[in-house]
Amino acid sequence: MLNGLEIADIMEGVHNCVVNCAGVKKGEHVLIVTDTKSEERIIQALAAMCTAQGADVTTIVMKPRDWPMQEPPEVVAQAMRYADVIFTPVYYSISHTRASIVARLEYGARYLNLPTLSMDSLKSEAARFPAPLISKIYEKVHEIWGRAKKVHITAENGTDVTGNIVSKFFTGGMPHFPMQEGEFLAFGGAMGIYGMWPGGAEGDANGVMYFDAAHMFVGKLDVPLKYVIKNGRVVEVDGGKEAEHFRNIVENVPNGDHLAEWMIGLNPKARIILDEDVTHVEAHRHAGALHTAIGNSKVLGGNVYANVHLDNFIIEPTMKFDNTVLVDKGKLLVLDDPEVQDMAKEYGVSW
Repeated sequence: MLNGLEIADIMEGVHNCVVNCAGVKKGEHVLIVTDTKSEERIIQALAAMCTAQGADVTTIVMKPRDWPMQEPPEVVAQAMRYADVIFTPVYYSISHTRASIVARLEYGARYLNLPTLSMDSLKSEAARFPAPLISKIYEKVHEIWGRAKKVHITAENGTDVTGNIVSKFFTGGMPHFPMQEGEFLAFGGAMGIYGMWPGGAEGDANGVMYFDAAHMFVGKLDVPLKYVIKNGRVVEVDGGKEAEHFRNIVENVPNGDHLAEWMIGLNPKARIILDEDVTHVEAHRHAGALHTAIGNSKVLGGNVYANVHLDNFIIEPTMKFDNTVLVDKGKLLVLDDPEVQDMAKEYGVSW
């Protein structure tokens, strides 16, 4: 059970998630989907905050999934269709499953993904970071990324990949606070990502990517994981002991080779924590860091479904959109924008 001191430590982060981001209101039906590997105190805190807003809260505890984006049980999928807001504090995310896509896009649920959420992460500066400031950073990123037609990604680890920007569906950073009907937010101990589906079905991404960390493996990789990408598909996997796992996904899971997303973090307070989390979910929100998934792109506006969605991580990419550098060796340049800096001063935030 939560004690008073713990409540004081985490409630600002919980309030940011439930009220500022999700916009939970009186009379709404809130569904919390969790599993037996998740922290019970976090479920209590989420439920308490939603109840304080006047919402009707239901919690379902399921068996942990065997891998990220494995479909939940059908009873969970059906319950998701009747919720106004869905929170999923689970060990392996179900955010990119058919169940979540249907609940959002057909039934209008607001969906907050909270994989491997910890008490420590809810206490962090990243979890308490002002939502309107994330929205302003998102706006400035969108001014560059949203109008670009080509992207070129490099890194000192050997990454060199290019692609045309086909999809104009951008997700995760959220231009709307609070969220609107059918929207998706990943609150992994922090908020703040912006990304796109690279359009793999059209075959417009080509090159090589080397990853510093890999989904389902704890810590920085001793040997970077290598993807060779041709026409939006991963055609070769190499690296250390982790490579066989991803090679098996690429070769044996239908559409497991599909390049499903490119996403950067927007939150300058998000920590790059690799040794405590198999999903590296807070690290993905670190301003200027890049994560790239293979598998399902449906939730991102793509047109490819796979029963898997695995994110791998590059700490310090350089990303150029048409002729504009947005990220320089891991530094998100829009953080220096005068409007962003002025708003940060209003909220008493610096980085």
